[in-house]
Amino acid sequence: MESATVVKKGRGKREAVKSDKLECHVPNPRKSPKSTLWARHVYLIIKEMAPALLEKEEVIVAFNNFVDCLAKYDHILETHIPGKRMKYRQGIIYDTLTIKRYSDGTIPGEFKNADDIWRHPEIKEEHNRILEDIKQGYKPLYDLIKRDIVPKVEIELHTCKMNYSMPLIKKDIENLQTSLELENDRHNRTIKHLQESLYNKLEDLRVLTEDFKPTSFDDENQ
Repeated sequence: MESATVVKKGRGKREAVKSDKLECHVPNPRKSPKSTLWARHVYLIIKEMAPALLEKEEVIVAFNNFVDCLAKYDHILETHIPGKRMKYRQGIIYDTLTIKRYSDGTIPGEFKNADDIWRHPEIKEEHNRILEDIKQGYKPLYDLIKRDIVPKVEIELHTCKMNYSMPLIKKDIENLQTSLELENDRHNRTIKHLQESLYNKLEDLRVLTEDFKPTSFDDENQ
C-alpha cells in the first residue's frame, strides 16, 4: 500500500490530506530489478486490453505479489519487455510459459547462468524450481485477468498469424499453380511425343508385315 498526498482546496486555504491508496508497483525499466520487467509487460497488456481490472484491489495485490516473486530472483533471472513482434506471444498465457536460452521461450527472459548448464547439470534443476515458483507467483494474477485478457490476446495472435502467413500462403498457391501449368504443358508435350513415336513404330511394323516382297528371279527364266 502506498501513501499519496492530495491537496484539497477549501475557503482560500490549501490543506494537505494524506490518502492511502493501493497501487500497482509497476517496475521501472531503468531502476527496477531486471527480473521484474516481465511484470511490467503484463501490466501494459492489462492496461491496453482491460484497464478497469487495474482498479480492482485483488488484481493490484496479485500483481504486486507477482512483482515481489520475480524480484527474488534478480541475481539469476533477467527479463525484458517483448518487442512488437513478440508482444502477444510472450509472458501472458499461463499454459505456455517456458524459459529458453536466447529469449526464445514464452517468458520474455532467460537465466543469467544458462551457459553453465553443460558443466553443472544441477543448475537445470534449480532453473526448473525457479520457473515453477514464478509460474505459481503469476497464476493468482492470471486467474483474475484471463477471462478479460486471454481471448483478446488470442485474437491478436490470430491476426498477427494471418497477416504474416496469408501473403506467404498466397505466394505458395501462385507458385503451385504456375508449377501445375508448366507440368501440364510438359505432360502434353510428352503425350504428343509418345503418340508420334507410337505412330512411327506402328508404321514401321506395317511396312515390315505388309509391304515386304522378296526378290523375284522369274523374269530371268523367260
